[in-house]
Order: sequence, then structure tokens, then C-alpha cells
Amino acid sequence: MNPPVIVQVIQPTWYEYLTVAALILFGPVFALFSQRALDWFRERADRKKKLYFTLMRTRAVFFSDEHVQALNSIDVVFAKEKSIRDLWKKCLDHLAPTKPNPVGKIS
Repeated sequence: MNPPVIVQVIQPTWYEYLTVAALILFGPVFALFSQRALDWFRERADRKKKLYFTLMRTRAVFFSDEHVQALNSIDVVFAKEKSIRDLWKKCLDHLAPTKPNPVGKIS
């Protein structure tokens, strides 16, 4: 004769119900949020690459509309990279100085 099978019924606690509810509710929200963040980082990198490739492609035609637009967008695309913006400012000051030349000053 087989011994009787003992079945133990475990009643979930409120904490376990809350955990399941949080997984069902916040899991998809967290997944969507992380996907949006990854898309945002990927788009920032793509904008930088696109700007670089545009400048390299149009470097022989310095006054083309596309080249000038790319040059004007450096401050926007690289807004968080101060070193790049400083180098661009230095290059721009060299190409078109905003201060009068002290050598040609009449005294």
C-alpha cells in the first residue's frame, strides 16, 4: 500500500502579489524607457557621424550650401563637447577674425 500523498497549499503573501503586479506593470514600461534611451544615444552618434561625413564629402567645395550648413551645425551637434566647440571657435577666428588686426592699426 502506498503512503498517502501530502499536499501543502501555500497561500501567497501580499508581498508576492505586489511583486507579480510590479513585474507585469513596470516591466514593459522599463523596457520601453530603456529602448528610448538607447535610440537617443544612437541618434546622437549618428548625427555626429553624418556631420563628419558631410564635411568630408564637401570639403573641396567650401562655399556649397551643404558644407556651410554642416559648419553652422557644429555648435548644435557638439553642444556637450566643449573641447570640439573651442577648436571650432579657434578655427573660425583664424578664418574670419572678429577683432581688428593690431598690425594695421593707424596711430
